[in-house]
Amino acid sequence: MRIKTKYFKVIAYALIVFATVACNDFAKSPYPSISFQSITSMPDNGRASAVAWSIDGKGYVALGRTKNGTQLNDCWQFDPVDNTWKKMADYPDTARVKAIAQVVNGKVYVGLGFDLRKQNGENNVKGNLRGLRSYDPITNSWSAPLAYFPSDASNACISFVRGNDIYVGSGFNGLGYSSEFWKYSTTENKWTRLNDLPFRQRSCPVVSADSSHIFFGTGYTCANLSDWWEYEPSTDSWTKKESVPDNGRTCGVGFSINHRYFIATGRHTGGEYTGGMILGDVLEYNAVKNTWYKRGSMPSGERENAIYFIVNDKVYIGTGENGIYEEYNSVLNDFWIFQP
Repeated sequence: MRIKTKYFKVIAYALIVFATVACNDFAKSPYPSISFQSITSMPDNGRASAVAWSIDGKGYVALGRTKNGTQLNDCWQFDPVDNTWKKMADYPDTARVKAIAQVVNGKVYVGLGFDLRKQNGENNVKGNLRGLRSYDPITNSWSAPLAYFPSDASNACISFVRGNDIYVGSGFNGLGYSSEFWKYSTTENKWTRLNDLPFRQRSCPVVSADSSHIFFGTGYTCANLSDWWEYEPSTDSWTKKESVPDNGRTCGVGFSINHRYFIATGRHTGGEYTGGMILGDVLEYNAVKNTWYKRGSMPSGERENAIYFIVNDKVYIGTGENGIYEEYNSVLNDFWIFQP
C-alpha cells in the first residue's frame, strides 16, 4: 500500500506540474500576424533610452542618448499626414536618459531619469534626476520646474496616467531597485506616496495601461522576470495575472490600444555582465481570457530601450539599441508602423 500511495502521489504531482506548464503557454491568436511598414527615420543618427508621446494627431520624441553616449535634450514632432519630422523647443533642463513622459489634458509631463555624466561605479545616486516640467504643443513651450519627485528612485521608472494623476514607481535609486510607488497630481502640483509595490524589486519593467486596466510586469533582478500584475487605483492594490509565457525580459516597451494590451522588444539577459538575447517580438495580453498571444516580430531586427507612440489607432515604434552593455555604437534609427 505504501508503494502504491507513493506512486500515485508522484503521478499526481507530475500531472500538476504538467498542467501548470501547459497553462503558461502562448494561446492561438485570433488575429493575423502583425504587418509592419517603414516610415521616415528621425533626422539624426539614432538614439536609445528616449521618451515619446502623442498629442492631437502628432507623435513626439525627446531626450535619450546617441551612439557615442552623448545625452540629448532635443524634442521632435512627427506628422503622420506627410511623414515628416519637425524640430521643436528643446527640453530646458539637464539632458537625460530613461526619463518619464505622460500626457494629461493636452500637455505632456516630462522629467526624472538619469544623468550619464555622473555615473560613479556602484554608487550612482548623484546621477538621479528629480525635476519635472510640462510641455504645451500649442505654444511649443516648456513650463517652469514643477514639484520635484520626492525620492532618489527616479531612474528608469514605470509611469502611467489615471484621470489627472501620474503614477510613478519601481525606479533605480543609485544603490538598488526600489519598491516605492508615487502619485503626482497635475492639478495640485503635488506628490503623494502610495503603498510600496508588493512584488519583487526589479529594473526596467513595463506598464500597459488605459482607462480600463493597468498592467505591470517583466524586468530583471538577478534573474529575468516574466510576472504580470494588475493595479486597481481605487484601492491601491495589485492582483497577480498570468505570467508572460517566455523566459523573461528587461528594457522592453508596454502599450495599450483600443483596450488591448501589448509588450514588445527588450532583452533576455544572461547575467549582470553578459549580453544575453535581444528581442524583437510583439506579444498581446488578453485581459478577458487572462492569456497571451504571439503577434509578430519587427522586420528590422531585435532591440532594447526602444520607444513608441500611438496616433490614429496605429502604433509607431523604433530607435533603441541592439548591442551588448556599454557598447553605445549599436544605437538604431529606424521607425515602423503597424495596426494590431
